[in-house]
Amino acid sequence: MSNPKLDKTASNAFRSTLIQAYVLKKEYQPAIDLLLEWRNEEPKNAGLYRGLIEIYLQAGLYDQAMEMIENWYSSIPEGLITGSGELLWEQLPSKYHNRIETVLLKAIEKNPGSATLQVRLIELLRVMNRFDEALDLAKNNISEANDKDLFDEEVFLTLSAADRIDEALTLTGLQILDAGRDRQKTLFTKSMLQAREAELLIKARQYRKALKKINRWLELSVSPEQKILYLRLLSFCQQEAGNLTEAREALSLAVELNPNDPGLCNDLGYTLADKGIDLEKAERLIRVAVASSPRNGAYLDSFGWLLYKKADFEQAKKWLLLARNSPDGEDPVLCDHLADTCWRLGLTEEAKRYWTESVGIARKRADQPEFRDLDKKTLKAVEAKLEAVKQGTEPKVAPVVE
Repeated sequence: MSNPKLDKTASNAFRSTLIQAYVLKKEYQPAIDLLLEWRNEEPKNAGLYRGLIEIYLQAGLYDQAMEMIENWYSSIPEGLITGSGELLWEQLPSKYHNRIETVLLKAIEKNPGSATLQVRLIELLRVMNRFDEALDLAKNNISEANDKDLFDEEVFLTLSAADRIDEALTLTGLQILDAGRDRQKTLFTKSMLQAREAELLIKARQYRKALKKINRWLELSVSPEQKILYLRLLSFCQQEAGNLTEAREALSLAVELNPNDPGLCNDLGYTLADKGIDLEKAERLIRVAVASSPRNGAYLDSFGWLLYKKADFEQAKKWLLLARNSPDGEDPVLCDHLADTCWRLGLTEEAKRYWTESVGIARKRADQPEFRDLDKKTLKAVEAKLEAVKQGTEPKVAPVVE
């Protein structure tokens, strides 16, 4: 006799796998149909609502995504209790933000003691660039002792998003002092607060001050994990300051401490490949990353870009298409890589399409509080390439290693 509980578990596992397969193939409607059927069976399962919203967003079905958010909150007032709600807000065009705010306020009325809902509203206000309101809401909630750390974090994130760097640095400095006095705070917590301070200084372009602090922490570090954290920061700071050789040297030291870390291997491998330096070493490093996570879009992009630098454009395109079709393939730099590769292959229309996609993704990110300098540089470079093609001149695509 079959076990109904086991049968249901197996059925759900099969449905989940099938949905993932449809999404990977960008066949969104069958995935949506399966999730809707599943959601009707389990109307209180928050994960199913989130899954539907994410697929609607991937498919560009924003009206349906908004309707699902509204249904979610009416069915489960606690709302986004799994994952980061901010990611959903960032993917919806700004014209929907007022509707989301209305939904959140109604949900808070039903559940006024929910810290989760308060945080979701603060996240939304940040995305809407209403920083003063977000700060007031976070500070008002700090009075609840149980949630002080939670809302301290929201204050910090809001100050950082608003580019109020001095205030964010002051808050972080106080948190570092508190962590030093609190024996219950772990070494990891203290190190992460120091990392936050360094990142703020880098964001403010106070590179010399950041480097001085990072090097001091590195000298005092006692564990390999600490050293790797500070070496990553050192590399990032040197890169932002334009010291690319020093940035690579710091990453190399981090890789020596943990040669099997896929993230470190990818970062160093991509850096070497992008600059056309020691491509054999770059390939060894990137292969470690890809082997650890074969569907990771960043790793696939790194390997495709390595092949581009070797002038193996046919193979480069295959790997870059895998990256583009991966779950995290919505990236302007990746699309630019793919477009350059298509241009090298004489595929003019495909190149124009991917450059246009790169511009679209970058412009969409430009509306968000955290718009990376890399995205800004990519947007400017890709717009110049499209303009060159429009004018009938040769676009400035990336060089290869001779």
